[in-house]
Amino acid sequence: MHDLIHDLAQYCKKNEAVTSGPKNMTTDQTNKCRYSSLTSGTEKVKIGLLEKVRGLYMSYGNLSFDKPVKKSCYIRSVVLDNENFTPFPPVLLKFEYLGYLEIHIVECKKLPEAIFGCWNLQSLHFVWCKGFVMLPESIGRLKKLTTLELNILSDLGSLPQSIGDCQDLQILQLHNSRSLRGIPTSIGKIENLRVLRITWRPSLQNIPSEPCGKFNNLKIINLADCHCFQELPSTFACCALRTLNLSCTKITMLPQWVALVDTLECIDLRYCTELMELPKV
Repeated sequence: MHDLIHDLAQYCKKNEAVTSGPKNMTTDQTNKCRYSSLTSGTEKVKIGLLEKVRGLYMSYGNLSFDKPVKKSCYIRSVVLDNENFTPFPPVLLKFEYLGYLEIHIVECKKLPEAIFGCWNLQSLHFVWCKGFVMLPESIGRLKKLTTLELNILSDLGSLPQSIGDCQDLQILQLHNSRSLRGIPTSIGKIENLRVLRITWRPSLQNIPSEPCGKFNNLKIINLADCHCFQELPSTFACCALRTLNLSCTKITMLPQWVALVDTLECIDLRYCTELMELPKV
């Protein structure tokens, strides 16, 4: 974005977006504020300053609130980017209408059970969270979840079977979780799943060959850089499939069903050094 356009956007949004340390924020600034970025400081944040905020970004420092947060507050989106928030900040679990939660560089072993009381949560993202080992079974209670991203979680060993209860899940993205060895069979129960990205998983050896259901709406399958992956199960023979990425895997041949999927537009087989043959039409 050009500097002049950026300055114009800031000028137009000056009453709706505030970036500041808590001690510098005033009621005049936040009276019409919809997007707030708290970027420094160790002092307590006056909860009244966030009365009308919809989007909240918290980074650096060790921020806390002077009063308990009301569950009925307006906050719908939270991005937390701070390694100093240890353990998991409980304030994030009190936003009843929270729809989007993105967490970066927070050290925690697992999600607190209380987060599954955020009944409206639709998008959940974890990036580079040290020591994150597992998702609890109660994740199946997030009935409105449409996007789940687990990115650079080197200690994540598996996904719970209850992931199949997230019936509205459309995007499942698992990137660079080196300890992940398999995917639960219940994933086949997610009828609305459209995008499955399992990338850079050196330990992943297989995908469930007999899942609990069928992938009727799956459009994108990306298994790039799963170096131990060898065989593509027939359960992925979805009539809606458009993109299949198997680059940098140990797959030796493509199953015959690949040639029979009419909607398939792109197959990526780069660096598949052990591939011996393609299916016959």
